Amino acid sequence: MFVQIKVDRSLKDFIDPSFKSKDCIELDIGSDTTVEECLSILGIKNPKEVVTLVNGRIKHRETTLEDGDEIQIYPLLIGG
Repeated sequence: MFVQIKVDRSLKDFIDPSFKSKDCIELDIGSDTTVEECLSILGIKNPKEVVTLVNGRIKHRETTLEDGDEIQIYPLLIGG
C-alpha cells in the first residue's frame, strides 16, 4: 500500500538525503505500518519534535496508516 508524505521545508535537513529533493514522497509500506515507523523510514530520529497530520488531522505516532493516506510533517513549535 502507498502513502504520500509532505515534509515541511524546515525539516529537510533532518531527513534521509535520498528524500530531500522531493516535495512529495510516496512510500510503499506494509499494512500495519504506523506514523512513527514512517518517520523512522524518513530518518527523523526524534519523532517527539514533529507534529504529524494524517489526512489533515493531527494523529498520534502510534496511528496505523491506511492505503492512500496523505501525511504532512511539521516542526513542533514551542515558545512563549
